[in-house]
Amino acid sequence: MKTSHVTLTFGLLLANLIFSNGYCEKPLVETTVESPHDLSGLDDQILQEVFKHIGVRYKRGGSTKSGMDCSGFVRLVYRHIFHVDLPYVAASQSRLSIFNDIPFEGLRTGDLIYFSRTPKKEKINHVGIYLADGDFAHAIEAKGVTVSSLSMPHWKVRVKKIKRINKSTYQY
Repeated sequence: MKTSHVTLTFGLLLANLIFSNGYCEKPLVETTVESPHDLSGLDDQILQEVFKHIGVRYKRGGSTKSGMDCSGFVRLVYRHIFHVDLPYVAASQSRLSIFNDIPFEGLRTGDLIYFSRTPKKEKINHVGIYLADGDFAHAIEAKGVTVSSLSMPHWKVRVKKIKRINKSTYQY
């Protein structure tokens, strides 16, 4: 597989809009991704689809532009990019055979990160999509669809599983 360099730059107007409304925990002006799995712009497609939903309000059980929760957000992105229909619950998504387990050090754009409510619990109750540079997108009650950093202790200690869709389960 060849390594490609994808740069996704957002206008300052969009970045200012995102920050002025408190939608993101980190700046989003420029995201650079270097990934060995970028097949025909897959990383770019994933990032574009994810960023379309930044700022959508949180709605428990929702998976539309009018509101979504974490698993609804992942379902929507994965349906659009990979044409798969994922379950509504993060824990159920994490058990699907279409995914392979990935070590934390192997994270790549589009991987799913599953979290527990507390560091000591094993039960999965949250999911996000890895972007690049330690950042992931997810939906939380306080901000809706947002971007957070895995370097934040709150998130890093709660990671329970990382999954990547098996290439044989979808068509490029």
